[in-house]
Amino acid sequence: FDKVSRNAQALSLLSLESAWNTIVTEEYLKQSNSFRNSLNSMREAAKENNIDRATLGYVDMTIRCIDCHKYLRSKGVKAIDRSAG
Repeated sequence: FDKVSRNAQALSLLSLESAWNTIVTEEYLKQSNSFRNSLNSMREAAKENNIDRATLGYVDMTIRCIDCHKYLRSKGVKAIDRSAG
């Protein structure tokens, strides 16, 4: 549970970095907030040692990722190839 909590916190902080914000639209901000809310739910569940809620939070986080990536593709945003650099 400690690892779940730490990693959820790390992902939440990562989502606040400037490189995360590939476009600035109201929908993208909404998508990012939904992602962070899922991570917060996971962290809270981990603190309570509640495996069922932590699992649901993980599933919700994954759905938020997929939804946002679909949104970005619909706007023509390409992934950045960081390995080339």
